[in-house]
Amino acid sequence: MRTAALPLTAPVGIAAIGPSLSPKAAEDGRQPDDDILANKSIPTEYKLSQNYPNSFNPETTIKYTLPKPAFVKLKIYNMLGEEVRTLVNEFQQTGVKSVNWDGKNDEGLLVPSGIYIYQIVAGEFAKSARLLLLQ
Repeated sequence: MRTAALPLTAPVGIAAIGPSLSPKAAEDGRQPDDDILANKSIPTEYKLSQNYPNSFNPETTIKYTLPKPAFVKLKIYNMLGEEVRTLVNEFQQTGVKSVNWDGKNDEGLLVPSGIYIYQIVAGEFAKSARLLLLQ
C-alpha cells in the first residue's frame, strides 16, 4: 500500500514526511516507490561469479548475489576436497556481495600454487567454481 507524504508545519515552513516525488516524476505519473526501485538493483536470482583475476597472485575477488536474506557459507577447497579457508560464514541480507581471498589458509599460511575450488551455500542454493593460484 502506498501512502502520500504527510504535510508537517514547522517553525521555518512546511516539510513533507514520507515518500515524495520530484516535480518531473509527478508530471510523468510515477509513484514514489518507482523512483526508489529504479535506482536500486535488487537481484532476482542466486549467482556465483567467476573470480577475478583468474589466475591470481596475490589476491582474487569472488562476487555473488543473494535475491533474499540467507545464511551464507563460502569456502575454499583444495583438489583433494580438503577445506582450506572459510571466507564467509554468516547471515547476510539481499544484494550483490564480494569477498577477497589472499591465497592463505585458515591458519594464515600461504597455500601452494594450484587449482582450488570455491563453493557457496546460501539457503537452498549451492554452487562451486574453480580458481587458479600462481605463486
